[in-house]
Amino acid sequence: MAPPIHFQPSYIESFDGTKLAVYEHGDKNAPLFFLVNGLGGNIDTWKFVVDHFKDRFRFAGYDYRGMFNSFSPPTHDFTMKAHVCDALTALEYFASSDAVVLGWSMGVQVALEIAGAAPHKVKALILANGAYGRPLDRAMPRLKPLATKAMALLAATAPMLRPIARPALATPILLKLAKKAGIVSKHLDEGVFLGLARQFAELDFDNYRDCVDALINHDAEHLLDGIKAPTLILGGGRDFFTPLSFSQEMARRIRGAQLHIIQDASHYCAVEYPEQLNRYIDRFLKERVNL
Repeated sequence: MAPPIHFQPSYIESFDGTKLAVYEHGDKNAPLFFLVNGLGGNIDTWKFVVDHFKDRFRFAGYDYRGMFNSFSPPTHDFTMKAHVCDALTALEYFASSDAVVLGWSMGVQVALEIAGAAPHKVKALILANGAYGRPLDRAMPRLKPLATKAMALLAATAPMLRPIARPALATPILLKLAKKAGIVSKHLDEGVFLGLARQFAELDFDNYRDCVDALINHDAEHLLDGIKAPTLILGGGRDFFTPLSFSQEMARRIRGAQLHIIQDASHYCAVEYPEQLNRYIDRFLKERVNL
């Protein structure tokens, strides 16, 4: 068995001087997979996709500004416009004429903006467990004020909560309870998920709060009808964060888009049902993108 891939960050400078952590693996002459993370996950989210396709593709990605290994912006600009500029800067750094852009969660909104701003850079879109914009306004409008207050409270209390969270995340007890409650699928890879959760617990939650604010107030609906790249949309039947209506609407509005729902998957299908996810991606790439 091949050893696991460990991405090591390099650093580039974005439009406003923000130092972004970028990652790359694979043959520079191979077709490029550009990975756009969810807000609460880093490039490790894509472990099973990278392992499956590593012999056919080059992989690249980056951390959002102020998240994980990327530095906080000197201007404290966490608007979606800034996030999209970062993505385009990273994509340009990897010098790809076109890429398969794979976005998860918040990364779906960023991926749609990439396709709108630089369609010549996008060979295909894969949109997993995400919305096209304003997810709370459309799905849970009554929760939006509560979510905003919760993010402010989390940012204020994070220094006190972190010492409690660290030992709790060293064991799978909380995760087992989440599985029993149906929040995540029983098929979730606990090792990968707990690794992601431990890194999440160390984030700067002032930055996280402002990123969430940008996410829930951003809207890319106006881009859907104009997307020309082959598009695959993947959703989870038990995704409480992005209900199926978002995936179905994107599939209806994006010309020729394919839609696949993994019925038992939650928001974290990439680490719950990786074999099924990879099978859908593989078929889409061979049949629609000739890769």
